[in-house]
Amino acid sequence: MNSNNIIDCDADPFLPISWPDIKRHIKGGMLTWDPGKFELMSKIKESEEITGDQLIEQLNKEESFQFNANVLEYLVRNQHEIPKEWRGRCILFPGTIFEFSRPFWKENRREWFCVRLLVWHEWGWIPGFRWLGSKFTDYHNVLVYKK
Repeated sequence: MNSNNIIDCDADPFLPISWPDIKRHIKGGMLTWDPGKFELMSKIKESEEITGDQLIEQLNKEESFQFNANVLEYLVRNQHEIPKEWRGRCILFPGTIFEFSRPFWKENRREWFCVRLLVWHEWGWIPGFRWLGSKFTDYHNVLVYKK
């Protein structure tokens, strides 16, 4: 087994500059990255829109494992290990939810939670984030274990 493809999903996640708080970080032990063991799945029906809050609620009800931002950080550094078939899709990492808790945003706090994501552009996979108060579609996928 190659120790370079081990992801510590119990470690505290990387906090991008000015990302002050973590609302939730689901720990997942030591994960061995093997692209053949994972697939992307949209939990949203085609032409449907739901909020990120609704998506998180749905994932919680299904009790499916939610990969955290540590997996995103590994994939950003090891883009050659991301299957080419995943290009053109957005990958969400809902196991870590970040919270922006600046005082002047408190009147609408729910919309200031976000999850990190990876998006394919012609030059590579780009990390980003999406507010949970915004709309999500079938373009937004989660990483799941293959059945």
